[in-house]
Amino acid sequence: MPLRRLVRLIWEYKPRIVALDNIYELAPSERELARIISMFPDTVEIVQVTRAPDGTLYDLRTLASMLGINVGPKLSPQKTAYIVALLAEKGYGSRVRFLEEKTKIVIRRGRCGSEGGMSQQRYQRRLRAAILRATKRVKELLDKHKFDYDLVFRKSGGGLDSAVFIVYAPRDALNGIIKPHNGNDIIVEIKPVYSSHIVFERPQRHHEKPRYLIVGIDPGMYTAVAGIDLEGRLVFVESRRGMDRLSIIELIYRHGIPVLIASDVKPAPDLVRKLASSLHVPLFEAPRDMRVEEKQELVERFLARQGIKIQLDSHQRDALAAAIKAYHSLESKLRQAESYVLKLGLDVDVEAVKAAIVRGASLAEAIEEEIEKRIAEAEAEPVLQKRVVRRPSSEDTSRKAEERLRARLEELEAENRRLQFKIKMLEEEIERLQGELRLVKAELDPKLEAERRIEELKRTLDLVRRELESLRKEKTELQDLFRKTVNYVLEIGLGRAAIGFILPLLSPEKVKELVRSYGDYLRGALIVIEEVNPVYLDQIDVLLEKGIAGILLPRCRLEYKSSFEDKHVPVLPLEDYLIEKLGPLAILKPEAYTEAALEKISLEERKRREEKKFLSKDELLKMFEEYRMQRARELFGET
Repeated sequence: MPLRRLVRLIWEYKPRIVALDNIYELAPSERELARIISMFPDTVEIVQVTRAPDGTLYDLRTLASMLGINVGPKLSPQKTAYIVALLAEKGYGSRVRFLEEKTKIVIRRGRCGSEGGMSQQRYQRRLRAAILRATKRVKELLDKHKFDYDLVFRKSGGGLDSAVFIVYAPRDALNGIIKPHNGNDIIVEIKPVYSSHIVFERPQRHHEKPRYLIVGIDPGMYTAVAGIDLEGRLVFVESRRGMDRLSIIELIYRHGIPVLIASDVKPAPDLVRKLASSLHVPLFEAPRDMRVEEKQELVERFLARQGIKIQLDSHQRDALAAAIKAYHSLESKLRQAESYVLKLGLDVDVEAVKAAIVRGASLAEAIEEEIEKRIAEAEAEPVLQKRVVRRPSSEDTSRKAEERLRARLEELEAENRRLQFKIKMLEEEIERLQGELRLVKAELDPKLEAERRIEELKRTLDLVRRELESLRKEKTELQDLFRKTVNYVLEIGLGRAAIGFILPLLSPEKVKELVRSYGDYLRGALIVIEEVNPVYLDQIDVLLEKGIAGILLPRCRLEYKSSFEDKHVPVLPLEDYLIEKLGPLAILKPEAYTEAALEKISLEERKRREEKKFLSKDELLKMFEEYRMQRARELFGET
């Protein structure tokens, strides 16, 4: 049977379940599978019977033997389909559901960990405030463009330590709205999350009553979820790091059907409110924020009454306390509903009545709704079955005649099925031959060859256009670089800027590369060191041999300042003197060289003092004058 016919038959018969022994027989990938299943009616459930809810896979023969079916040495496709359908009707397997694409936005500290000394606390507060500002800005942008998202964060004094947005949209949808950032203070990462598109849930067994749940949620970096049924019994409690809304929904549906979402604080967090809205169930908020002692006592009494001994962390305790608090607020109504149904002697699902009351229905409305369901089920029973029940068993002659007629009817129905199958096979053969005929015609059609050639030329043209756009962009960048270079040459010539050399990392390879490229120009020059590998601090000796004037370090690397000054190398903070980075060169403020010279003199004076050799004021000024004249000759040449 081709796929198009399967889709048509599903819409024609509208089955409750479409069962398979392997869902990937419909399509080879999750994305294609989602596309195909989206063509089915919304009421149809897709079940893979060979997969248990815990993920265990079973052989179809083993499952058939559990039903007392002897499959024999070989399973035909027809018999396989029958067994698969029967297993699904009995409640075996896992129901298939699909999750959406998500994007994670992480806001955290940058590469620099902390300032040292007495400035450490002030520096930490500045970082937390920066993370808080970035979080507010991202939230404003997401709200402005109406994205659905969850936000979890870790608070700290003066701001946030980190924040994570789970945006329920693909990564491409955020292009041009929120940009990644990689700075010294904070980093904003944006990465897609393709968390398992397919979710397997436990299907409801035939004639099995569903389990309705009151669910407590405690969101955060560690999110806890707890569920209790409408009898007040614990069903599950679990906590995991980084759970988002879809993960929580998947966890809940593995254990039952949610009818109420509960929070232990008021107002409830955004994630809890959005979760209740997504599940279309009411939200319970504690009348006030529950105290830790209150939650501890509530949970301990609840577990002791049920004879359960488990160790809960603080997140699990809070989630369970919220569910218990919500149950206690409804307990009297639920008991009243149960007593009323038993008093009337109605044959209705008491748990379904309770669930309707929790969702907001009155007792009368809930009972009438269940009665209406029973009436609809009774009307849906086959007419033949009703007649068989009413037939008097004493009429032997009529029974034998009816049995003969039924046997003849079954023979005719079997013949009809065989003829219909043969007709379908012939129709498929006709479709196949017509498809082959169309292919042959297409191959012989000269117009089609011309169209293929045109498409090929279009693709080549698109490629050339993209290459041209890339070259134009590169040309613009080079022109911009040339313009900047000319401007800075003029600035340097007028004494309003100076040149330094950039060393990306203090390591043997990078130092050797710098010396090989610019060794003749390093004497009397300042070196900008962006990163320091503490293992290779001795590489500064190689630069000293070349006669450098000093080094500039980012503030987050000034922890190595004393190590360099021990070698009598002046060290300046990079941010105070850097104008712009221009390839391997750093454009600096001219004061950098003066400050480096003064720092060099200070280091030498300190050295002399340590050696108990002091210079007079006149000697010091004379030394500085000589150094300045020497530096001028080196910079501007002998004139």
